[in-house]
Amino acid sequence: MNALTEQLMKLAGRHRRLLFCCLGCLLLLSAVAVFRASFTNDVIHLFPRGTESGTTFRLVNESHLADAVQLEFISEDDISSHEAFLDAAASRLAGCPLVRGVLFRYRSGSIRQDTAELASAVPGFYPPSILDRCDPDKAAEEALRRLAFPVPGGVAPAREQPFGLERDLLERLGRLERLTGMKTDPALPYFASPDRRRAMIVLESDIVVGDADSVRALERGIRAAVGPLPAGLSFRMISGGNHTLGNEAVLKRDATVAGMISIVLFLLLFLVFYRRDPGALWIPLIPFAASLIALGATTFFFREICWYVIGLGSCITGLAVDQGIHVYAACRGRDPLRESAELSVPMMLSAATSIFVFLLLALTGIMAYVQLAVFAGISLVLSCVFALFLLPFLPGRHDGTPPRNPPELGTGPAAARGLLILILACGAASVPFLRTDFSLDSMDGTPADIREAERDFNAVWRSPECRTAVVAVSGTTPDEALSALEKLASGVKMKTGIGLALSPVPSESVRRENLARWRTPETTGKIADLEKRTRAACLKHGLPEVFFQPFFDRLRASVAADDMRLPAILQPIARRMLKIRPGCAVALALMRETPENISAVRTGIADTGLRERAAVLSRESFRQLVKQDLGIPFLFILPLSAVGAVALAFLVFRRMRDVLLAMTPVAAAFGVLAFLCALTRFRITPAAAFALILLTGLAVDYGIYAVHLVRCPEKRSIRGSVLLSAATTAAGAGALLFSRHPVLFGTGAVLSAGIAAACFAGLYLVPFLASGRPSKKTGAAAVSLLGLLLISGCRAPGVPLEKLPDRMKAEAALRVYPHVPFKLRANAVYSFFGHEIPMILAADADPVSGKVSAAGISPGGTLLFRAGGSGGYVPGAGVPDRAAAIFKGAPEDLCRIFCLNPSGALAYTRGPEYIILDSPDGTEWRIGVSASCLVSRRQGAFPFRRWRCFYEGGGKTVRYENFQGHYSLLLTEISIFETRMTEKRQ
Repeated sequence: MNALTEQLMKLAGRHRRLLFCCLGCLLLLSAVAVFRASFTNDVIHLFPRGTESGTTFRLVNESHLADAVQLEFISEDDISSHEAFLDAAASRLAGCPLVRGVLFRYRSGSIRQDTAELASAVPGFYPPSILDRCDPDKAAEEALRRLAFPVPGGVAPAREQPFGLERDLLERLGRLERLTGMKTDPALPYFASPDRRRAMIVLESDIVVGDADSVRALERGIRAAVGPLPAGLSFRMISGGNHTLGNEAVLKRDATVAGMISIVLFLLLFLVFYRRDPGALWIPLIPFAASLIALGATTFFFREICWYVIGLGSCITGLAVDQGIHVYAACRGRDPLRESAELSVPMMLSAATSIFVFLLLALTGIMAYVQLAVFAGISLVLSCVFALFLLPFLPGRHDGTPPRNPPELGTGPAAARGLLILILACGAASVPFLRTDFSLDSMDGTPADIREAERDFNAVWRSPECRTAVVAVSGTTPDEALSALEKLASGVKMKTGIGLALSPVPSESVRRENLARWRTPETTGKIADLEKRTRAACLKHGLPEVFFQPFFDRLRASVAADDMRLPAILQPIARRMLKIRPGCAVALALMRETPENISAVRTGIADTGLRERAAVLSRESFRQLVKQDLGIPFLFILPLSAVGAVALAFLVFRRMRDVLLAMTPVAAAFGVLAFLCALTRFRITPAAAFALILLTGLAVDYGIYAVHLVRCPEKRSIRGSVLLSAATTAAGAGALLFSRHPVLFGTGAVLSAGIAAACFAGLYLVPFLASGRPSKKTGAAAVSLLGLLLISGCRAPGVPLEKLPDRMKAEAALRVYPHVPFKLRANAVYSFFGHEIPMILAADADPVSGKVSAAGISPGGTLLFRAGGSGGYVPGAGVPDRAAAIFKGAPEDLCRIFCLNPSGALAYTRGPEYIILDSPDGTEWRIGVSASCLVSRRQGAFPFRRWRCFYEGGGKTVRYENFQGHYSLLLTEISIFETRMTEKRQ
């Protein structure tokens, strides 16, 4: 192999000009291809196709749920003064090319006319069996009461709607309204906030929300249609398109910043390592050229390129530059071509292991990782080829001062083994303290200003306690989609008793079937019999015999009519609950967002065979799907990547001892990462988890070169090359630490720290371990480490609160926490460094938002401090300087004591005395088994304690300790006043 590579290198040297010309042409073609390529940051590319998450995002795109645009108009005075302008703006918006629907006035006629239309729709919406609940006597009695107490509209409503057949429709509309959680002024016929300072126009568009160019075009059209605003009125757009543009801006910024930082770091590294040798600057230019050619080639395989691939480009370049470092070091020897050829095998093995882990990522089916695998694979192969066959013949190289070598440590094999065991032990002990974040926010890089605008919008227009999930079912026709949704809702209702809030308008097939039943002779006779009994009831109660004749005339007219036009009041609701696009329709239903409801509907989707057509859309559902569809592949691919790296190393070294030595940097990198993640409270996101798979393939490279150095100790230049290659890889990944997007930041954090640890292990641990034999102490330590790993893996799995075995006891203990905004008053004593400050503590808190404002008043009535709220921290008179920082943190302390509301998955442990719950934020809850009361809560364990809190007397006394601020707080005589309830709890 080495001889063949040497011959090929000599051949390349003789035709170097032709090769350089070909390289220039490839670079030019690649630049043109990249310039003409289409890029996207659609989040759907971060989820595997063919899974529930992939189906969910496909349905989101098909239903255009995320394409809705809310235009919020904010007035300095009453919004009704701008009603004429808003009507005109809604009319202009309806003419925008990219807008397909405008909803502003949701009510146009009178209430009487709307309910009369609802009653006319009954024959199509319900089967004739609804007549069985009609009671003529009750209808007559109700009519007399209405006549005795006249209401607006006269006697017509009493004559036209005697049996309340439309009442069920009104109840279904009310349930939909409650689940939407919309807060509007009911006195106005358009969307207006309760304080009448804001109005809203809702738009539907035909754009794809992930297409940034379409979003920008839509925004330009909207601004042009709205036109100049009158004085005292402003507006803003709230839509999923803001996330698209925000993510695009963040990714472009991150890719630019990471690229510039990596270039600067590369240049600095090469100037430091290769002193007075400008020829070394060719080394980083080779992988940059390879990356450009690889990106151009990738555009031929995919219609759209993910911005995430571009963002990770600096990391790939930092990895690919390793090949040139080793070749350049070999070229300084007495026989450059031969020494470079001897490195070809470890170089190819190193590239193969890296490409292997990228291919494993492609097996997840995630389009972003498929593209990354293609891009990285081509880039690594080209970098290896260019480094071997072009770098030795580039101009400007000379045999100057050799590169810096890292210092050698004087420790022996026993110390090295002890250090390795210590690293692995620390990593194993840190496993229980690791935290994960599989929410959709962990993949969303939307800027903070957009998120803040959405929070403000939701605070004004939505009830904070309303948590709603959407069930979506697709079909080729509207009737097919609605029928499938009705079937799903019926099955879920029958099995679990959970009801879905469907559109009040049934499918067309159901309406036609109902009308056919109403037109049978049996139903005609039932109507005639009801009419006869109603006439008798009228005479019995002193009403004219034909008093209810308008009802029967309208009923017969509705049954005979073939026009299935919807009532005006239902038309905007039907459009919102049934999304129709060419060749596709998506029917929607609403339900309360609870783990129980989501699990029941997901099970119902599987039972009815609708996996490819139905999904649950909510934040909790997305969290479950991300954990399922990304977590399970990760747990499969991570060990597979380790096995593959071992297999590739074994093909070259053929000795298991050398293979195990080559895997030492991998073990060290994982141990260090686990310890650092637990120490810094870093949450492992899906991007960080998949970066661990990459780290497996990258870290083994340093083991491979380290074993090669052990075999050939005369090649001392390898040590400097390994250090420089690790520095460049860590620099490329470390540049991502300046990213704002969580996907890029998580990848950079894992790779930069992991590569640094792997380099240290390759330079020092591998040579030391290779120079000694295992001892009995080492074996005992390894067994102890294995036991520690097993113990740390026995942690209780996370389960929803609703499924806890001790659910009733846990819920009883957690009732000390209000679930609505509340006011707090308590006697408090702050203690710090021997000083005690007593006070009366008052606070306003909102458990939903976690916002707290607090004030402390001395026993004499002097204000000590005010913190939180719009004014920030305001110190009072006589407050010691050392207490200022303590009082400034009072809102956060009170939030920890009273406002942390457990939700979602909890880690559950049952002990002899306590029920232990571990919430996703890392807080441990201890609940007494016998007393069923909350005993304590804490965050962090020694020596990483942050705070802990003890509840005594069922919560009447609270002892709180803040270990970071070195102070404690004692609360007594606690009174809680819930602002939405008159009940007082003590």
